[in-house]
Formats: sequence, structure tokens, C-alpha cells
Amino acid sequence: MKQTGQILQALSVDVAFGALCCCAMFCRLTGLVPLPWAQLLILGGTVLLIYTADHQADVYRMAGTPVTHRHRFHRQYRHVLRPLALALAIFLAAAAFFLLNASLLRFGLALAGAVALYLLLVSRLPEGRARRWFHKEFLIAALYTAGVWGTVVVQAQRVLPFTWLSGAIFFLLALQNLMLFSYHEWEDDVSQGQRSLARSWGRNTVRRGLYLIMAVLVVLLLTSFGFAGGTGLAVWITMACMTLILAGLCLFPSSFRRQGLYRWLGDGVFLLAAWSLSGT
Repeated sequence: MKQTGQILQALSVDVAFGALCCCAMFCRLTGLVPLPWAQLLILGGTVLLIYTADHQADVYRMAGTPVTHRHRFHRQYRHVLRPLALALAIFLAAAAFFLLNASLLRFGLALAGAVALYLLLVSRLPEGRARRWFHKEFLIAALYTAGVWGTVVVQAQRVLPFTWLSGAIFFLLALQNLMLFSYHEWEDDVSQGQRSLARSWGRNTVRRGLYLIMAVLVVLLLTSFGFAGGTGLAVWITMACMTLILAGLCLFPSSFRRQGLYRWLGDGVFLLAAWSLSGT
């Protein structure tokens, strides 16, 4: 079971399923029910595809044996994963064209262009030239939020204040998650020559940034509680639990560094939204 879990994590299946769950949560928040399963599955597959492309780009640039398990896995099975990723991309494009409505398809195409630009910058931009302004953690958090939360909002007939606040909270949770990984994996990134926020800013600055995000999240959660009602209350509780877990990873980093526990919990917080997949 442990080996299976490591393979699924290396493939980012947990991240893709977490995105699917959170998107379903926001669908319920905005009244988009019954759940649009075609949209949810296409989103999950797209997240899986993007992470695969990102990891393949990483291992292509790396000199020597990768340090992390996910990069070693992607290098070892690159001859299998690359054609599978191409087949998945073709399938998802066809499914999106035939199954998604026009507004969502237009938004998806714009988002696909942004993702393609991100992947191009990551693979082609010299690190020294981009170090001061290109921080992939901010871009990934924005793209992830746009895919999970934005694809729901563009279809909503009415966007209430709590929906906007929940989008801001979700973006900060995604950013905090990525900054935590950057903080914990600083040594690996240095040894592999990988871009990361911790390498650009320094670990101490990143940790202060994590504390700042924690404070802003608390303020936003307290502010938004009065606007949450009905399904919104379940969404608020879910995001509050996510905040508490990530806060624990920020405050006690050494306790979660053993055996990569920080990554299991960091990605796993988004699975807390799995409750939204039940019912109609």
C-alpha cells in the first residue's frame, strides 16, 4: 500500500483528485448542482497532465540523478509517461470540445494559453535573468485557483460576497502549500539547480512569508464567517481545517519533515473537500 501511495503521489494523482474535490465544493457553493461530472473529470485530468508536463520538463533539465522520488520516477518512466500524456491531452481536448458549454470552453482555452506560457517560461527562461521576478509558486497558485474556483464562477448566475472571499482564501491556501514545499525542499532544489522561491528569497524570508499568509488567512476566515450560510458554512469549515493543518506545517516544520510527511499532508488538505462529491 505504501508503494502504491508513493506511485500515485509521484504521478500527482492526489493533487488532481484534490482539485476535483475542491471544484465540486465550489460547485455546491454556487448552486451548480447536480454536479457537472464531465467538467470535474476533465479538470482532474488536466491537472494531472499539467503536473506530468512540469515534472518531465524538470527531469529534462536536470544533470545527474534526481534527488526526489517523483523526479526519479518521471525520469525512469519517461518513455512511457510522455506518449501517455500526449494521448491524455488529445482525449481531454476532444472531451472538452464536445462536453463543455461555450463560456467554460472559452475560459478553458484562455487558461490553457496561460498554462502553456508558464511551461514555456519554466523550461526556457534562464534562471539568473528571471530570478527576481519569475516565481513559479505564485503563478501555479493563480492557475490552480483559476482552474478550480474560476471555472465555477464563470458559470454562476450570481456571485455572492462569500464566493469571492472563498476564492481569495483558496488562492492563499494553494500559495502557502507551494511555499511550504519550497521551504522544505530547499536543499534538493539547490543540489538540482531547480527554481524555487526559497532559493530566490532565502528560507528565512519564505518562512516569514508563510507566517504572513497565516495571519491573512485568519483575518479572511473571521471576516467571511458572517457571510457563510447553508452550504457556505460547510465550505468555510473545510477551508478553516485546511488552514489549521497548513499552519501546523508552518509552525512545526521539523516535525513533518521525516519521510516527506509535509508533502502528504500538504497535498492531502485539498482532499478534505471530498464531502462535496456525495449526494446530488
